[in-house]
Amino acid sequence: MTTIIWLTARENGTCKSRYKKRRQHTVQIKRQEKILLKKVACALSGCNERVLKTSGK
Repeated sequence: MTTIIWLTARENGTCKSRYKKRRQHTVQIKRQEKILLKKVACALSGCNERVLKTSGK
């Protein structure tokens, strides 16, 4: 007779899924910071976003 022992998955997931979650969080923060910088640059320069894109800032 064979006894099968099922191992339950760890609560936090696999190593790869934890990495993906951390990476997603860092990318989201960088994206939010970039948007905020654009808003600040637009507010300080008095120009709209199209002008800032063409000037290369």
